[in-house]
Amino acid sequence: LDFFSFADDVIGSKSEGGRCQYVTAINTFAEYLGKREIDINDITKPLLVGFLRWMDGKAFSFQLGRVSPSKRPRIPNGAESRHMAKLAHIYNKAKEMYNDEDGGLILIPRSPFSTIKLKHPVSRGQKPLDVATMQRVIDARHPLETVQTSLDLFVLSFALWGANLADLYEAGELGEVWVYHRKKVRDRRPDGAELKVRVPECVKSRLPTLERLHKMAGKARYATSKVNKGLARWCEDEGIPVFTFYAARHSYATLARNKAKLEKATVDEALGHVGEFRITDIYAERDWEQVAEANRRVLALFRWP
Repeated sequence: LDFFSFADDVIGSKSEGGRCQYVTAINTFAEYLGKREIDINDITKPLLVGFLRWMDGKAFSFQLGRVSPSKRPRIPNGAESRHMAKLAHIYNKAKEMYNDEDGGLILIPRSPFSTIKLKHPVSRGQKPLDVATMQRVIDARHPLETVQTSLDLFVLSFALWGANLADLYEAGELGEVWVYHRKKVRDRRPDGAELKVRVPECVKSRLPTLERLHKMAGKARYATSKVNKGLARWCEDEGIPVFTFYAARHSYATLARNKAKLEKATVDEALGHVGEFRITDIYAERDWEQVAEANRRVLALFRWP
């Protein structure tokens, strides 16, 4: 069984949003091998260990789906682990399809991925920003439009209760209240992960940034890469540790709890983390104005232009 041919079938069954990392993993594996074919039973632990060593220090482009030379810091970290996880998923799918343990038919006997120990490094780009650094982001003005767009989106995410980039990409035109269903968990919650976010006055001047996001990233799956590159450029220019877009959400949660002294339940509600859904959660109407008032306490930690 050719591993790459089987991988193409598996990847083709994934949703459009889920294919990107699989494509990058399989293309990276092909680049390491120097060919795009290998019998699945020729994939061994020594081969995979060599693949891991070869990946060390390289940058990966999820937009191009391959290894991409880069002088910039790699963000996010842990690409090797994600690549191996995707390859292992494909490998195990083949075992499920072609092995019949009850019937004694074992066409793929090895489990080379099961004994590989992977390091899962702490992300260098998602550490929450302190008040002073967040203020620098709010005040920042950069001559490059892509960099300024990235900064404005970061500020919008922070001010809109730590909104994810995927949801901002879908947002369209925002009114006084932005009603949306959080993309990451909308299919897993009985309320569709609905949030009703009151748009603060202090960030309304940045709303046109949402249009620039679509110009900068023609497809949603490219948005994170584009925005993170802009943020990395600003961090390098400012001489501060590189952070990613997701740090806006981490920063909001941390500052809301530790500086604005909000209750954990209120922060969870603002972030869309309420997920256990007891009977009360299902039937009780949420007081979004209470969350909006809590958000004003967070934003009051900063000076706004």
